Amino acid sequence: MLQLEFELGPRGGEVLGLKTRDVDFSVEPASLTIHRRHDDPEEPRTPAPATKTFGRLLLLDTKLRDLLDEWITRHRANRQQ
Repeated sequence: MLQLEFELGPRGGEVLGLKTRDVDFSVEPASLTIHRRHDDPEEPRTPAPATKTFGRLLLLDTKLRDLLDEWITRHRANRQQ
């Protein structure tokens, strides 16, 4: 997540509000969409992370795409252990 912030520049609240469905690995280059989700019923945290501006599309280079893919498939998937 820190690498995303460093390379792409989203705000902390935007990174905290990301969902796996916001990443699209099926396109080249892979992309990450920042969405504004005001009053998201799926968000259990109080206060909820927030996106201050409109949503936007961020493109991932190969290194960042691979890093994010590994995080989602190997580390995040096993977070209950």
